[in-house]
Amino acid sequence: MMIMADEIKPDALAEELLKESNGLKITRFFTKPGVNPLDQIEYELRSSTIRNTDGSVVFQMNNVEVPKSWSQVATDILAQKYFRKAGVPQVDAYGRPLVDMNGNQVLGSETSIKQVVHRIAGCWTFWS
Repeated sequence: MMIMADEIKPDALAEELLKESNGLKITRFFTKPGVNPLDQIEYELRSSTIRNTDGSVVFQMNNVEVPKSWSQVATDILAQKYFRKAGVPQVDAYGRPLVDMNGNQVLGSETSIKQVVHRIAGCWTFWS
């Protein structure tokens, strides 16, 4: 369908373009329907420490969950550059929200590549 910009109002033009858009298309290639791709990877907990040349610690984070096949450098880059450091709702081992003594949800940082993947995929879903 061809839309002539001078035939309709700008807001209507945006609406028409959105109707025609089918969003971001990502073809399934490495995954299988009904199987969580994150469950197909073996993970381990590691520590990430970045030091100055004098040996002083610039950054340290323990219990970073990453794929077992990742290098330590990849772990350090994820922990230092890609994890959100604050404002992330914390959950227990069963995925239930953690709350403090006043019933407020406990916030903290991301600690797993799984959280980063969900955040980025959620962003792409929102954009589409």
